[in-house]
Amino acid sequence: MPSEESDDRHVLRILISTDNHLGFQEKDPVRGNDSFAAFEEVLIAAKNKGVDMVLLGGDVFHDNKPSRATLHNTFKLLRTYSLGPEPVRIQSLSRLPAVVAGERGLNYEDPNFSVGLPIFSIHGNHDDPTRDGGSSEALSALDLLSTTNFVNYFGKHDKVDDVCVQPLLLRKGSTKIALYGIGNIRDERLNRMWVNQKVKFVRPTEEEGRDSYINILVLHQNRAEGRGRKNAIYESMIPGWFDVVIWGHEHESIPSFQESLHGQFRILQPGSTVATSLVTGEAQPKHFCLLEVHGEQFRMQNFPLRNVRGFRADELRLDDEDFGLDAEDARIETRIEEVLEERVETLAEEAFRSYEEANSDSPFPPNRLFRIHQPQLVLVRLKVDRQGFSTINSQRFGARFVDRIANPSDILLFHQRRKSAQDRSAGQGGGRRSQARGALSQPIAPDELDEIQVTDLVAQELMAADRKLRLLKEEDLKNALESYVQKQQTSAIADLVQDCLKETQRQMGSSARPAAASSRGVPAATEVATERGRRSSSEVEVLSDVEEPIRAVAPPPQKSARRGRQAAASQPASRPAAKKRGRTGGGTQSRLPTSLDRDSDVEEIDVAAEDADDLFDEDDEIEDQPSPPPRAKRPRASALPKTKKQSQLATTSSTSSSTASASRGRAMPNWGGSGASKPSSRKPRSATGGGSSHAADDWA
Repeated sequence: MPSEESDDRHVLRILISTDNHLGFQEKDPVRGNDSFAAFEEVLIAAKNKGVDMVLLGGDVFHDNKPSRATLHNTFKLLRTYSLGPEPVRIQSLSRLPAVVAGERGLNYEDPNFSVGLPIFSIHGNHDDPTRDGGSSEALSALDLLSTTNFVNYFGKHDKVDDVCVQPLLLRKGSTKIALYGIGNIRDERLNRMWVNQKVKFVRPTEEEGRDSYINILVLHQNRAEGRGRKNAIYESMIPGWFDVVIWGHEHESIPSFQESLHGQFRILQPGSTVATSLVTGEAQPKHFCLLEVHGEQFRMQNFPLRNVRGFRADELRLDDEDFGLDAEDARIETRIEEVLEERVETLAEEAFRSYEEANSDSPFPPNRLFRIHQPQLVLVRLKVDRQGFSTINSQRFGARFVDRIANPSDILLFHQRRKSAQDRSAGQGGGRRSQARGALSQPIAPDELDEIQVTDLVAQELMAADRKLRLLKEEDLKNALESYVQKQQTSAIADLVQDCLKETQRQMGSSARPAAASSRGVPAATEVATERGRRSSSEVEVLSDVEEPIRAVAPPPQKSARRGRQAAASQPASRPAAKKRGRTGGGTQSRLPTSLDRDSDVEEIDVAAEDADDLFDEDDEIEDQPSPPPRAKRPRASALPKTKKQSQLATTSSTSSSTASASRGRAMPNWGGSGASKPSSRKPRSATGGGSSHAADDWA
């Protein structure tokens, strides 16, 4: 690579750090400042080395909703180290609204701000965008940093079933890079989209000099090693034309380039800057990296973090012959505590010694904002295989290390390995001691992963045939539970239930409306009235020929009596309507469906039935059926003397009642022309229910 002195105008320097987890253990009086102290060291190194930009690979914050104290400390750091009068020597060649979140573009191009150190970042699984309070826009904690012009937030994709990744094109002199970002997406979903070629990358055109760019991809996902087939991203999924892939989310620091077996690109995994879990991978030294690009060449350097609390992790087997422990010993618990205490003391001394060696010539300024509280208190994790022995009280054991270890309550992690077939046979032949010695001569099977998530257990439980959910989907409930537990989104489950309820009501309403409209169109008379003038008597026969009868629904007496008087007044004296047509209002009402129980519906059918009667001309030959004699009136319990006016009213009422009874007694006309009449009813109609890397080579 050309010398920096002669080609500094064309060398683009990028400081890379991932998984800073600002705010981790912020309420711990000992470890509360650890994440901020490590992040401040990264920013100080960026200033001292004169880099052109800082690139963060996700999980800037530890919590999805950072506390006020965390935001206050973060703003203080970014204001101190990112703002300044230093000139920015990189130029943007992209159409920014489609790449960078927000409407202002890059922060150093804003004339109202003086940015001396541009910082670019994607989101991770800890600070991914979420919707709060029914908001239509998903926002991340990084949106706050973008709005305040501290960070250039990119790699945010709103679509959950189709991802189109557009690059951020940057140039310094003759050096050009195309920076692609994919913020964290659920691994199962992203894996499925990649398999279905729903992940597309937009490349510069030939006119823009596609081959002159160094292509860099930043993502925050699980790597395929050691995980399920669909719960990670494989190297083979990444297009081969990339040059560098920066992999976030994995906390183990691998500060050197790894050659890909499926492409020409190199993988860089810087790891986290603070230990968030007490595992062996976190106990490795922490690093940040410096990537230098000149033309079509690039190189990488790694630098160890010094402002990090000392941490040592180890494993121990109680059935080791060197300890000489006997499970039948009466003082076995005391002997176990002595063995474990000796090993923990050794680990604590090693951890503090490594911290002192790393900070012997510390380059930090004396006025730095954050320091590690009580650095002599280190982190220790001892994984104990208790095969053949009982456990001890971890809380009581850790109490003796309160003044020497930062995590006294969880120093020990007991587990028990699985027994092999030979171990079981040896155990049947002898005592526990012989069983333990027999196990030493056999290969040790690798232990299972200790990390078991609650969401996985819930999903596994709901996948049983007798426990499947009917309204909620198992995957949606798993995602809501994960948001509730990990992101502290208290309304996640309630929002899921409300969304499911609204969707169910919408589907039921869309299917009920056609059915209700069909049920109101059941009576043959209504069908005839709707299609007035277009149907013949043969069509009416088809409408009346249905499978099941419909019971009669009596109309309200007030409206029926009023309509009867109106019908009698409108008929000429020489042609009685009831006798000519063979039916009255009562006959029409006997054909109403049982589902119509409202007065408005009954009145609507009555009007439709009267309109249907007009279809019959006076020359229609309708056979009148003999009506049965009127029903005798029930005698009253007591006959009181009536006045002359009351007698006239009673006589009029009796005559009307007899006429109505005779009308109800007539049979329905035979519309088919032969045989007995068929009941007219219709069943309601049933409601009808109604990535590939080379997919896009030009700008969208």
